[in-house]
Amino acid sequence: MDRSHLCHTCDRVLNPKALEVCKVLEHDIDEGDDFKGIETREQLGLGKVPKNKAPNIERIVKGWFGDTFVESIYMNGIPHFFTNVNGEIKYSERFEIDGIIIEPIRKQDSPYKPYEYTKFNLDELKNNPPTKESLLERIKVQIDKYIDTTDNNKTIIQVDTFLTYCQDHVNTVHFLYIVGDTESGKSTIGHLLKELGYRVQYQTDLNYAGIYNFYGTKEEACGTIIEDEAQDLGESKEKIRLYKNSYTRGSKQAIVVGKDTANSKHQEYYATFGFKVFIGEQIPNDKGFRERLVILRMNTGFPESNIKRPTPEEEKELESLRKDLLFYKVYNIREQLPQVKTGLTNRDEELFADVIRIASNTKYEEQARKVVKQYTKERQDSIHNSLESKIVQLVLDQTDGNYTIESESFWRYLTTEQDLIPGTLDKESFFSHDFGKITRQKISPLFTDKFQAQRDVIQREKKQITRYTFNPKILQKFVEKYNIELPIDHPLYQDRPTLGDEKDEL
Repeated sequence: MDRSHLCHTCDRVLNPKALEVCKVLEHDIDEGDDFKGIETREQLGLGKVPKNKAPNIERIVKGWFGDTFVESIYMNGIPHFFTNVNGEIKYSERFEIDGIIIEPIRKQDSPYKPYEYTKFNLDELKNNPPTKESLLERIKVQIDKYIDTTDNNKTIIQVDTFLTYCQDHVNTVHFLYIVGDTESGKSTIGHLLKELGYRVQYQTDLNYAGIYNFYGTKEEACGTIIEDEAQDLGESKEKIRLYKNSYTRGSKQAIVVGKDTANSKHQEYYATFGFKVFIGEQIPNDKGFRERLVILRMNTGFPESNIKRPTPEEEKELESLRKDLLFYKVYNIREQLPQVKTGLTNRDEELFADVIRIASNTKYEEQARKVVKQYTKERQDSIHNSLESKIVQLVLDQTDGNYTIESESFWRYLTTEQDLIPGTLDKESFFSHDFGKITRQKISPLFTDKFQAQRDVIQREKKQITRYTFNPKILQKFVEKYNIELPIDHPLYQDRPTLGDEKDEL
């Protein structure tokens, strides 16, 4: 078999005569079985490596460089960039930008297995690129084989697997939380996503350094995080805060790095946006975190095959699908997700609109809309049944014509007169059946910070009376958010919003 050589100094594939010249000149030469057709840095429009200079080298996962998008892969056993240059698919081992050599990551640089192709594989894909619908169908086949759960759960897993390869095209993501008892099949979903998802880091008890190093500081959405055994996640307030802030594009986490000296410390900004999956026996009790979740509840099932012990043939099927998904991403990187009417607004739109956009114009769109309708209803029901919603309803019951309530009167009403929040009073604490311990100290900041009430203290019969005055326009917003039904004779009823003639697109 003929053997070819690539000279990085000359930036070209060498014939035998040119090879001898480059060897004499001690050029940087790579040997490989097939370098024919591999594009040079100049052909990629990314510049040449300066001669007679030892440039800095930076390894990256993926990213945009001008009009060129690159993804790190292995081709014929050698690290390469798989590139889209103005819509044309090309390959390159490295390129130079502003005096820095940009190279693809190597196997030892990532916690997941690399995407490995032969040039023949890639040429076949270029000649017959996979379609979105065909890939969604192949994902569904794998889900049906390895996961025994409801059709709605399967649909969200199917779309979310594809979504991991569309993170460059979305501005917000929901997080997937898989909850269930031991041996309920919840980790099976995580392992299938690890096999098929985009650059997945799968780990238990993932620490801060692991999160920051995985995402890096250069490009957003450089991969997908799956954190198993996440039931204790709520005990780490800082970690929960990090995750809550990372569901939207542009999320940056500032970290001070360097030695503990004034001259060496500096701040790095880590790009933490990206799709995340959590697996646990219970869900952390943090309201903001839970509002970003799609929750899959799992029970013991009996799937056809075991994803943790695939046969060699099954491993080939999974690997082939994973590689085709990355090819689809690079091949279609310039194509935005279609704009479709969803009927969703606010946080529901942020979390679920892209599920419909991904399934749009395929045979799975109708089922995706059905699933989104179910999950948005579950989310709205959860918000309606929250402690904050119940407190607003009690406030609406007790406010006078000036939307003012007195602290002690409200406390007495909460603890002894109402039945919306059932519980028992024990000295100065009210123990609700659904929300745990409630105190005056918990209610006061809820009124002032959450509901923006004006707090003031007055004197009455030689006593200090604390009262709160609410803005009716702000109360109205919470009535809408929590989907609270108002009595016809309530003053806010007259100002309630109407749906008009808007059609429910779902």
